[in-house]
Amino acid sequence: SKWLEVLQYAKSLNLKVLALPLNIPSIEFCQKNDSLIDAYEIHSTCLNEYPLIEKLKNSEKKIIFGVGGRLKDELDFAINTIIVNKKNLVLMIGIQSFPTDVTKVNLGKIRSYFDLYDCTVGYADHTDYNENFFHNMNEYAYLLGARIFEKHIVLEKGTKRIDYESGIEKQDFLQMRKRLDRLVNILGNTEIDLLNENEIRYRNREKQIVAAKEIKAGQTIKIEDLAYKISPDRSEFEQKDFFKIVGEKVALKIPMDCAIKSKHIK
Repeated sequence: SKWLEVLQYAKSLNLKVLALPLNIPSIEFCQKNDSLIDAYEIHSTCLNEYPLIEKLKNSEKKIIFGVGGRLKDELDFAINTIIVNKKNLVLMIGIQSFPTDVTKVNLGKIRSYFDLYDCTVGYADHTDYNENFFHNMNEYAYLLGARIFEKHIVLEKGTKRIDYESGIEKQDFLQMRKRLDRLVNILGNTEIDLLNENEIRYRNREKQIVAAKEIKAGQTIKIEDLAYKISPDRSEFEQKDFFKIVGEKVALKIPMDCAIKSKHIK
């Protein structure tokens, strides 16, 4: 009854609920209240517990596997048992040694999981709450490809309770999200041909194809007739179009330093 109360309250706040059931009755409870559950996580401690994970076979909800300390064949077994659509799969790296030594996290595995399984990868941080280095760990994880992040939240840092060693307060959590959002903005888009306004302005400073000397109408344009110069007058040809111009007949006299335009060529 208490779990139902908590889950219903969470949904009333438009929060998404991720269930982490550690036994079959817990899974059956979640499935009975399916409308309150948005995703499931299988903890690393029971990744290959067949009767438990089989209960989630063919689930259409997002499934997160805790992969800390697990081997590839164990992960393959879990994936082959449950997953039909890898778009619903998330592999969450991180080990629960409280607090986790940052040199033992092995963030580089994020890239390996991403390349090997072609699915979403996440990072569960359990580093010391006393050190703000967890911000850096999240940012490093993002740069390696992690897109889902886990961090424990407590009401008061340092108050002893389960897993308190890595727990942060809400203001730290909001700062964590703010820093990740800033990193996303810094990285920008990954499309080479998609330029923002600053990149377009910078590109427009490029040298233009201009007449190296006056070229009379009727002449055939030779290599030595052309030059590249920075000019406020823009050519209608790209820099790489140099040999589209060479060999063409001139239709209209081109003054020296004039940017080459299509009207100049027959």
